[in-house]
Amino acid sequence: MNWSRFQNWSSSVVHRPLGWCRLLRPVMMLLLLVVLGGFSLLPLASQEPGDIDPPVPQGEPQDPNDIPTIVRLEVDQKELSLSESRRVAQLQVIGFTEEEEPYDLTDQVKYDAIPKGIVSFSVGGFVAAQSNGETELHIRYVDEATTNQPLELVVPIEVSGIPKGRIRVNQIGTVGGLNGFTADRWSLLVVDISNSTAEPIRLMVTSTYEFDSSIQFGRRFTVPAYSHRTISYPIRVPSYEDLLKLLGKEEKTDGVKEALTLDIRSALYRGWDDDKQLIPASGGKRFHFTGIRCDPEKPLTGILSEPDVGAKQRELERLNTGSLEEDPPDPVVHLMQAIRRDQGLGNITYPLSSRPPPSSAIAMIAVDQLVISGNRLLDDTAGLLAVRDWLYAGGRLWIMLDKTGMELPERMLGDQFGIHLVDEVPLYELAITETGDEREPLVRLFDEPGMKPAMLS
Repeated sequence: MNWSRFQNWSSSVVHRPLGWCRLLRPVMMLLLLVVLGGFSLLPLASQEPGDIDPPVPQGEPQDPNDIPTIVRLEVDQKELSLSESRRVAQLQVIGFTEEEEPYDLTDQVKYDAIPKGIVSFSVGGFVAAQSNGETELHIRYVDEATTNQPLELVVPIEVSGIPKGRIRVNQIGTVGGLNGFTADRWSLLVVDISNSTAEPIRLMVTSTYEFDSSIQFGRRFTVPAYSHRTISYPIRVPSYEDLLKLLGKEEKTDGVKEALTLDIRSALYRGWDDDKQLIPASGGKRFHFTGIRCDPEKPLTGILSEPDVGAKQRELERLNTGSLEEDPPDPVVHLMQAIRRDQGLGNITYPLSSRPPPSSAIAMIAVDQLVISGNRLLDDTAGLLAVRDWLYAGGRLWIMLDKTGMELPERMLGDQFGIHLVDEVPLYELAITETGDEREPLVRLFDEPGMKPAMLS
């Protein structure tokens, strides 16, 4: 099947304003989508529903005896002691089969602290101290396919030495949104504050570039008593020519624009008026220092997939060990990198795997294209509205329907999403061609749909 046959159909699946031409060129963009999902959602143009349901070979069902049965749990730390100097710890939960085969279940178990308010916990087994006291962290694993009965562990936790009534700066002037910064555009920085006092506090954050302190970016906000709040505020990156002048650099003779690291200096004040008081950084320093990367390669591509805090580490280990035959942690990232390389756009993508989706369209202004390959926006109304506002302001959006289903685009686009699911057909053979290419199609065969992405030479 060639690209011209897909062209009209793809314009209805990918909701985008006119002008999204740069990402429609490669055939891989739509065809590899089918490979990653393993099935096609809609009939092609000029096809009847019966034409897309050919007889296919039937794979052997998986033997239930091949599914490991978890019989017990172990945790790498039998008890925890947290304090001011060690506020955060990470647990690793291992499940063992009857044959004593270990499986890492850290991201699959459920956590609960009794009593609450002493510690907080998050995906990846992270436990953070909140206040002094003793509590028990209950770790529970329930999976009908792999356990005969629910398994549970209890980890005693003692927290001491946490000062009462303090304002804690967890992060300030760090990257917000999709981590994409480019010249002559707005993006977001983040400040994260914990207030353990009995009164609400009024704070003001300011940030400026180290190389140009004539302009400040900031925001006023309030943190309620005994609460934790994360606030974003906008910052604009100067034009690339102005950046070179301010940094004292010269443009390369070959015209290639290199990525730049921009140093940020931030301050936090208590109060909004003239009597505001500076809250010093750690070590008695006056300011907090961070840095952002300005990427001149345009267009920039953002990827919004399911949350996976361990994907970056697994990818690093995969590259260090040279195990390139293994499936990548996020095939969508590798797909987009291949598309960008094919078009000479560079290899940079901005996946959002460990941070929450942006709550404002400003956080996405730096991104030209956004790929959605998961349903995390269904539980994030602010993020869903931010993506929709960004799209209607001229953004270019690719929704992978085989990854999201129909609910996400229906909620995001409303009546403008005029697509209905007809059938789901497994795909066992894939032929990849490109418009204007006279070579024979590249054919890939699969024993089962979606088991392994096609490796292109």
